[in-house]
Amino acid sequence: MDIQTIKSLNVAELREKLSELGLNTTGLKAGLQERLINHFGLQADVESVSDRSEYEDATVPEVSRSGSMFTLKDISDSLSSFLDLIRLVFANG
Repeated sequence: MDIQTIKSLNVAELREKLSELGLNTTGLKAGLQERLINHFGLQADVESVSDRSEYEDATVPEVSRSGSMFTLKDISDSLSSFLDLIRLVFANG
């Protein structure tokens, strides 16, 4: 794969190539391009790799729900419990 080919790929295609190679698929377009360029040992000025905005088509991949995930409610409840404990500690000071 050459630099011109990497530059021509959109974000979904970059992620697909990275996934095939067992590499990290998260990040912005410029970072994905840089990762592929580095993997193949190509030399390029990463700033000029993308002619388009690095934010274009850079969406967060869908997270699998099969693993354990915390909801915002879980986090809020944990923070509330923690803050109640901190208040108790400082009140008894």
